[in-house]
Amino acid sequence: MINSERSIYLQETEIRPNHYAMIVLLLTVLCMAFCWVLTELGIFRVDVTVMRIGASIPIFTALIPLVILKLRPEMKADPRVKYLIVSAAILVSLALNVLLNFHATMMLLYPIFFAMLYRSKRLGILATIGSMVSTAVSPVLGYVLGTWDIPLLQELILIGTGQEVVLDPVYAPVSLIPVIKILLYLVLPRILLVGCCSSLLFYVIRVGVAHVNNMILLHKMSHQDNLTGLYNQNYFKELLASPDSDRQVGIIFFDVNGLKTANDSRGHEYGDLLLRRCARSLLDVCEEDRVHAFRIGGDEFLLLLEDADDARIRAKLDQWEQVLARINRENQEDPVDYQGITCSMASGYVIGSFRELEQLVRQADAKMYRNKIAMKAQRAAETT
Repeated sequence: MINSERSIYLQETEIRPNHYAMIVLLLTVLCMAFCWVLTELGIFRVDVTVMRIGASIPIFTALIPLVILKLRPEMKADPRVKYLIVSAAILVSLALNVLLNFHATMMLLYPIFFAMLYRSKRLGILATIGSMVSTAVSPVLGYVLGTWDIPLLQELILIGTGQEVVLDPVYAPVSLIPVIKILLYLVLPRILLVGCCSSLLFYVIRVGVAHVNNMILLHKMSHQDNLTGLYNQNYFKELLASPDSDRQVGIIFFDVNGLKTANDSRGHEYGDLLLRRCARSLLDVCEEDRVHAFRIGGDEFLLLLEDADDARIRAKLDQWEQVLARINRENQEDPVDYQGITCSMASGYVIGSFRELEQLVRQADAKMYRNKIAMKAQRAAETT
């Protein structure tokens, strides 16, 4: 409902990439199933048993994160999900290259493409290591397990040179010399290819991180109050103009006590300090998601709590009072920086639908004003 800097960060680095990753995983499952069907029909020249194993393992592996995210869509914002997805991509790449070697060469880069979605250096390192391990291990395992279609490779070479096709259908016995040749003539070039793509991956990550940081910076510049660090009045007006939810919200309206007296007696710098320290008390209770603080006027602040009820608002007010007391103690203990300032704010709250936000603000303002009058009367009684 409120597009905070954290929600922008999660949207760009977790939610959106996870959505695209799910699409790619689904396409992988469909493509592998399609190739499997064509092999069963005798259209593809791949050993049927090898294809059954080589397709079922990647399909099962790719379905694991798909099923998890389908059953628990809230996990799309969980930072751990991307590691599950890239790990699945590494296993898919390894299985395909071991069991369907020559038909799956490009799948060596499969984990790297997934890592590019997330703009994460740590994930990029994991994908690079996984791709290189798959590159080094899969040809050797394919040779040792006998899953390489060596006759097909020979056939393609002979057809390409115009020579007569004469094949030895029996695989050569496993020995060290072929393994060394595989490492030298097949693994090494592929490792170089993966290394080049990895350098591109980290450049993409650097550009992507800069993009996300710029988006967050622009959001702050356009929606944050320079003096207090709270959301500004312009952003609150945007919310008033487009209330797009029926969700229950709580509005707590605050007004700083004594700002005019502070400005008149000690100057506007002192008044600005008072505003900043009062705003600090609100920022310190906005650490959790779904709680947002605004400066909507000169000395008027507002807390918006998503999915609020009366008990939650009272608990938040109790927390705020404790924070305000701590800030006032800090003000007294550090007279140089805080000049012994005393922060006091009147408050009033209401609960209702987000679609009635403007009306809720007026109601909370009226309750705050009654609270302000009561506080003045109490101070007057204490001085007499």
